[in-house]
Amino acid sequence: MPFDSNGNYTLPTSYFVENGDTVLPIQHNPPFEDVAQALSATLLRDGRSPMTGDLKMGTKKITFLGDGTANTDAITKQQLDSAVSDPWAMQPVGALVWLDDGTVGFSTPPKDKSYRYVELTAGLTGAGAYNEGILVSETVSGSSPVITATAVVSLAGSPFDGRTIILINTSREFLRPGSPGSGEMSQNLSHSHNVNDPGHSHALNINPLKGWYNGSNQDAGPGSAGSNHAVGMSSNVTGIWLSADGGNEARPRNRGVRLYRRIK
Repeated sequence: MPFDSNGNYTLPTSYFVENGDTVLPIQHNPPFEDVAQALSATLLRDGRSPMTGDLKMGTKKITFLGDGTANTDAITKQQLDSAVSDPWAMQPVGALVWLDDGTVGFSTPPKDKSYRYVELTAGLTGAGAYNEGILVSETVSGSSPVITATAVVSLAGSPFDGRTIILINTSREFLRPGSPGSGEMSQNLSHSHNVNDPGHSHALNINPLKGWYNGSNQDAGPGSAGSNHAVGMSSNVTGIWLSADGGNEARPRNRGVRLYRRIK
């Protein structure tokens, strides 16, 4: 008979013989057939055969387990503790992480783990730089404040492999909820400016006409028509001005940080 539910194995009752007994096929064959069936249900130590059901540990531990390396491997408690205590390992792939790396004691995400981050800054693909070996086709165009900076991820095993990403630390664009991936140019809300006029005046100068067309010879009064006349306006003196304020870009009050992204 096979193993019972507790893993105990018992030979068939027909196996037992004594000295002088004649062993019949019915006594000889069933025990070996039963043993073969029982051995087929065992877990071989060299790992050559797969499991056919769940492995019930009965509250017991699996001890001396090696560190997992593949996605389908079991991991050790040490690996689990390390992952839980590592804030970089707990971020989902694709997550954007804002960091104030100007703070004393700050450290960037490590580069020698199974996960990988990219610093979204142009110019860091050279030897020893943070983005060495993971970005290609980096391009930067435009001038401040309108800069476009992109690169293509080149990292085996990354879902971002072959995809173009925006190097936001260089382009210095603000992130805004809604419409993921789409970009908008700078714009100001329509508004008005005040006109300040403390008061002003214009002077009109009329020189008296002479000859037949002067005022004393005309019913219409001075300056009605004719030659030898001069009508002019003096220079304008005004205190009108338009109020204005601004700089070289449109922006809200802000403070600089550095942006990283998990790509594996």
